[in-house]
Amino acid sequence: MLIVDDEPQLLELTKFFLEKTGDICVDPAKSADEASRMMDEGAYDAIVCDYQMPGMDGLEFLKALRNQKNDIPFVLFTGKGREDVAIQALNSGADFYLQKGGDPNSQFAELANMLRSAVTARRAESDLARKEELFRLLAENSKDLVYRYAILPARRFEYVSPSATKIIGYTPEEHYANPALGMELVHPADRPLFEAMMRSDYDFSRPAIVRWRTKDGRTIWTEQRLVPTRDETGRVTAVEGTAIDITERVKAEEELKRSEAEYRKLVMTTPCIICSVDPDGNTTFVNDYVREIAGYDAEELLGRNWWDTFYPGHLRAQADALADEFARGDISGYEMTLMDKDGGLKTLLWNSFNSWAEDGETLVMVNVVGVDVTARKSAENALRESGAFNRAVLDSLDANIAVLDGAGKIIAVNKSWLVFAGLNDADLSRVGIGSNYLTACDRAAGEGDAISRQVCDAVRSVLKGESTSFSIEYPCDSPTKKRWFMLQVSPLPKRRGGAVVSHIDITARKTMEEALRASEAHYRSIFETTGSAMVIIDEQSTIAFVNSEFEKLSGYAKAEVQGKMKWNSFVEKDDLKRLEEYHLARMNDPKTAPRSYQFRARDRFGSEKALLANAAVVPGTKRTIVSIVDETERRYYEDAIQQVGKKMDLLARITRHDILNQLAVLYGYLELAEERSTDKDIFPLLLKARTASESIKRHLEFARDYQNMGTKRPQWVDVQAACRRAATNMELKGFKIAAQMGGVEVFSDPMLEKVFYNLIDNSIKHGMKTSRVSFRFSVGADGMRLIYEDDGVGIPDDDKEAIFDRSTGDREGRRGYGLYLAREILGITGITLSETGKQGEGARFEMLVPRGKYRTKDEAGPRKRGKKTKKT
Repeated sequence: MLIVDDEPQLLELTKFFLEKTGDICVDPAKSADEASRMMDEGAYDAIVCDYQMPGMDGLEFLKALRNQKNDIPFVLFTGKGREDVAIQALNSGADFYLQKGGDPNSQFAELANMLRSAVTARRAESDLARKEELFRLLAENSKDLVYRYAILPARRFEYVSPSATKIIGYTPEEHYANPALGMELVHPADRPLFEAMMRSDYDFSRPAIVRWRTKDGRTIWTEQRLVPTRDETGRVTAVEGTAIDITERVKAEEELKRSEAEYRKLVMTTPCIICSVDPDGNTTFVNDYVREIAGYDAEELLGRNWWDTFYPGHLRAQADALADEFARGDISGYEMTLMDKDGGLKTLLWNSFNSWAEDGETLVMVNVVGVDVTARKSAENALRESGAFNRAVLDSLDANIAVLDGAGKIIAVNKSWLVFAGLNDADLSRVGIGSNYLTACDRAAGEGDAISRQVCDAVRSVLKGESTSFSIEYPCDSPTKKRWFMLQVSPLPKRRGGAVVSHIDITARKTMEEALRASEAHYRSIFETTGSAMVIIDEQSTIAFVNSEFEKLSGYAKAEVQGKMKWNSFVEKDDLKRLEEYHLARMNDPKTAPRSYQFRARDRFGSEKALLANAAVVPGTKRTIVSIVDETERRYYEDAIQQVGKKMDLLARITRHDILNQLAVLYGYLELAEERSTDKDIFPLLLKARTASESIKRHLEFARDYQNMGTKRPQWVDVQAACRRAATNMELKGFKIAAQMGGVEVFSDPMLEKVFYNLIDNSIKHGMKTSRVSFRFSVGADGMRLIYEDDGVGIPDDDKEAIFDRSTGDREGRRGYGLYLAREILGITGITLSETGKQGEGARFEMLVPRGKYRTKDEAGPRKRGKKTKKT
């Protein structure tokens, strides 16, 4: 504080009381001039000045200060108690007026309060003025638009910063002149927001994003931060705010959003796994392509441990090793094998770009990109295996092989090449890898080897692409034996160039060809001298070769037939279709066509020939070789014999018929004689006559059956059906027959049914107590046995063979024609018949059918038991 008074004692007293307060420091001055000098030298917060002083009094000093624009707080402290002086002092700019006198403590305490109050007020005014000036400077120089907009009582702009002109094109003066400009500036779509900002309930804590239309018609984006002014009722009377042009930021944000969307689309659809895991391995992000590689949806993996999911069991060691790599930094081209959702293994190549904390040492996130290289690895493995396979194949070949580049340089050889070179004491520097094959050929050609010159020219032609291949056979004898080789040159693909040269030892083939030529001459001699007519037919049914016997048989010369005539030109029309079917079947499958067959043909002169052909396909070809035997004369004699047989058969039938008729008459007369005779001695004679008649009848029946035996060709006979037919021709009277022969066929005389008939008849007549017989079969190493059994008394051991003798008689003296005839019928196709039963347990007859003479209907091979039991 500066105290001005011309009384030294008062100065000292005032200084004492004011400084006694503790917060005021006083400098004394004895006159206004001294005070002015002190103010020039230092700053003071306030002045306390006496009114009456020599020179310049207190009012004059006050006015001088105020004229100098000095607004320092000024208290007039005087003993002159006039009201006009106080008014004059206050009007001149004094802050307070205090009259001297009274209690010093209270007086100086009041003076201290006046000083404090004046200084505080002046400081506040100075701060406010300074802040207002600062605010104006900021507002006037800010790039942002600063404004104050009054709402009540009427809307209008109270302040707009100069930056408005640059931002929206309108000057502050245009804002002041047009109160409606505040709404007109707002984009129509944002006007509801602007109206909301004028209400008392608007949340002014948040910035508002408002679009403005500029004077030149552009739309800009602004971010506005508002501070409301409210009246005593809380209504918003005005808003003060700043508007920042964020158009570029909005565009950048939109571009960023678009870029992020495209980036996300790229990340989600790129054909590789992109994922982020935390240091513990928990998945925080993974793209959708993980489904294509590993079978998991992205949502399934979020939050799950990546290493536990994809690297279980023995695969986990990879993940542990990778964690150590992450600790050292990013990875690149790190190959790992994972297990997919279905348990399959996939190989991926991983790259990472890890995120670290600010300290640069703490791992925050691992971001990895994995490319599926399973197919590539398989291809690489396949390529390696293929290379090894090709090398193994190349080395396994007997041919001596060398691979040449485009200049004829040998770049690879197989083992046979090296072995052959060693056996022939060749210099590998001239014929091994790295040497030039053309140089070796030129060297040999220079020594007069014509084949080497031809080979050299051919290899060059292939290497240049002028020829597609080259092949030559040449002799190359060793000191101990004759040898032949075949040289082949084949080009490699054009993009690579070069050729493959192979020397193949064809000595064995050449030797075989010579042997074949000799063999061909030998077999041609056999073909000509075989004694039968021989024909070779080609694939087009043309006769390729015939021998001399065919010329004699057909009447045609070889030149007329070979390569000109078809084989079917000689066949009779009635046999042609059958033989063409045989020929077609033989071409498709030789096993399905008969090997031997008979047919009729006509020779050149029209004579009919009865021929027997044996045909077969020549191995390895589509040709057929046929040998033909002329059976015309034999057929003539067979037909004659057949005619004689028919006549003898007719004679026998007539004779049997007539004798049977006479026997019927004889039976009638014997019956009359027995009825009319009274002489008892005549009855034994009549009985003998009847017995003799029955014997004659049996002889006739045997003769009939024996005559029929063998008259028809053997055929496949259904055994079950033959049993059934034999049983239906007999009067069984409760007699039971069981047949277990389902599906079995035997190759026999058609009279097999008669065999079964005689066996059943024998059991009925001689088994004494027979009530049941059975048929079954079994298969063994020696063939199939048809077994017949009954439950009669059986046959004594001494009679087991005698029963098949036609001269043996039964207890009544009748001959055993039935079993004799059965054995004869079976013997036509090699089937044997024997009795193997035990006396007292019933008769047992076994018919042994040789292998190849039996079969089943439904199966390829025989079965040991039938499927069904047939009871009759």
